[in-house]
Amino acid sequence: MGPVVTRVVIISGSVGAGHDGTANELERRLRLRGCTVTRLDLLQLLGTGFGRLVRGCYAAELALVPRTWEWLLAALRRYRWLAAMLNALVYRLAGARTRAALTPSPDLVISVYPGAGPLLGRLRTSGELAAPVVTFLTDMSVHPLWISPGIDLYLALHEVAAAQARAAGAGNVRVAGAAVAPRFHSRHVAGERAVIRARYGIPPDRPAALISAGSWGTGDILATAADVARTGFATPVVLCGTNDRLRTALRFRGLGVALGWVDDLAPLMRSCDVVIHNAGGLTSLEALACGVPVLSYRCLPGHGRANADALAQAGLAAWPADPPELATELAAAVLAPRPETPDLVLADPSACLAELLGAEPPVVEPPVVELPVAELEQRGLGDRRGDRRACVEQTIERIGGTGRIAAEFGQMRVEQRQPWPPFGRVVGDGAKCRDAFARDARVARIARRRDELDEQRRKAARRALGRVDRTCAAVFGECVRPVALARVERRERPVAVGLPVRVVLGVAEREDPF
Repeated sequence: MGPVVTRVVIISGSVGAGHDGTANELERRLRLRGCTVTRLDLLQLLGTGFGRLVRGCYAAELALVPRTWEWLLAALRRYRWLAAMLNALVYRLAGARTRAALTPSPDLVISVYPGAGPLLGRLRTSGELAAPVVTFLTDMSVHPLWISPGIDLYLALHEVAAAQARAAGAGNVRVAGAAVAPRFHSRHVAGERAVIRARYGIPPDRPAALISAGSWGTGDILATAADVARTGFATPVVLCGTNDRLRTALRFRGLGVALGWVDDLAPLMRSCDVVIHNAGGLTSLEALACGVPVLSYRCLPGHGRANADALAQAGLAAWPADPPELATELAAAVLAPRPETPDLVLADPSACLAELLGAEPPVVEPPVVELPVAELEQRGLGDRRGDRRACVEQTIERIGGTGRIAAEFGQMRVEQRQPWPPFGRVVGDGAKCRDAFARDARVARIARRRDELDEQRRKAARRALGRVDRTCAAVFGECVRPVALARVERRERPVAVGLPVRVVLGVAEREDPF
């Protein structure tokens, strides 16, 4: 008899990229253990029309009225009958397709999406599914929508997430860690920093703050980039994902470096000094694996704020509440040594799954070679911590203040001897900060309106001079180009119609009043 092949089915949801990213890594690790893995998408199981409707409504809600998403999550947490109605609707729409996709019965079914867990749990309790079901909790915070009867095992990222799952009614909960791709575990690669910064146009001699906006580029990212730029401690580098409008707006306002979709994110993370997120998803875990400090700021209502609170409770990411606190945490993150890689990104969650399956140990992958930091600094290829410290100290000196850093990674306080916009005193002066931000917003609106009026005037002058051009061509029978039209193209003040215009007649030129 040949070897027994273990069949595993992973159900994800194509909403954003975090759930699919976790499913991809679990699939890779299970295949290394000799398992055959099949991937399913819950939105496709709902039906083509309903899947697109769910994805579109969720994207529009986060972009237009994000607070309603927080209200919906709060209602589902408070009113269990509302969550039961939602789960019943999912079962009615996707139950038959899920049963067909799980036939013949696999050896294990894994859910990495909150809507798939209750569906699988109902199939499990009704006897329609014989295989054990595992729910992999992809976020640091756990909403009760993840929890359902019939689930055999819950895998949590951290003890904080495990405690929330138990409080929501989960039975068998184990802390398994995060499923982060191995390319994010390499902390130091020789010469990578200079090459990556040159590729993306990041200043080589200044600290850089990588701002993650998710795959859709949602959230108050313009304000986040402006707050980071105003501190003077780091250059904002924004990951806009597929949001081209956000990328255009950032470039129009000159707020740091605006990037679109980046396929290989690990080298870019290692080339930056801090990562700022607003959702607390897979990107924050990948940054922790790279050894880059993580900050939560202007988080999305709902799951974004819940994840930020859980990360703060676990001691993995600070959560500044306003621009002065952001300046303090940003300076501390840039000046402090790189943090140690936490255990949750070093663990292998597939080991817990292998215990259920009795699968073989994974195929040994080639180890990642890491050079010591001191050796890289001697070669000039490391983190260049001294350059970043000098940059921040020069910024503090420029604003006329003094910086004091606690010995054990304490907060950094920047106190002013004289007023300095936009903060006044960086610590605890939020009123001046808000007034400065409002003033900057008014100035930006006035500048945009002035540019719009100038563009309208140029278009009107072009239309008027176009009529002059056609009239001259009809009179003289030659290709005529008034001098005033060239001035308009150079964005000079347009010449009024009726002034002398240079007309080309053959090879001779003369001034002729029109």
